[in-house]
Amino acid sequence: METMMKPFNLEEAKAGKPVCTRDGRKVRILCTDLAETIFPIVAAVTCDNGREDIFRHKTCGSHYLSGTSSVDLFMVADKHEGWVNIYRIGNGVTLGYICKTQEEALLITKAQNAFEVLATVKIEWEE
Repeated sequence: METMMKPFNLEEAKAGKPVCTRDGRKVRILCTDLAETIFPIVAAVTCDNGREDIFRHKTCGSHYLSGTSSVDLFMVADKHEGWVNIYRIGNGVTLGYICKTQEEALLITKAQNAFEVLATVKIEWEE
């Protein structure tokens, strides 16, 4: 599965949240306070062979002064999962609330017996 990304956030990166490059490679932030006014972030980027290369970035995550680069920094999106009921209501189909467990979703189907439950399914998403 492809790595989902969010815009780079320096405070989240400092707090240890996972960072990746524009092209999905793993990043280790080495420092965010290099005595350099334009590119104060120093990052180790994992290459295909497992080695790391060092790059400098602006606080917005950009590797270049202008334009984009494959090594621009992004935040790795948080992965979530849950369970949802699919109901038939009249001629339409609708989804119920997202539940943390399958058992919780199945309990709701018993309480919602006025509606036809077509399925209880696991969903996963990133944000």
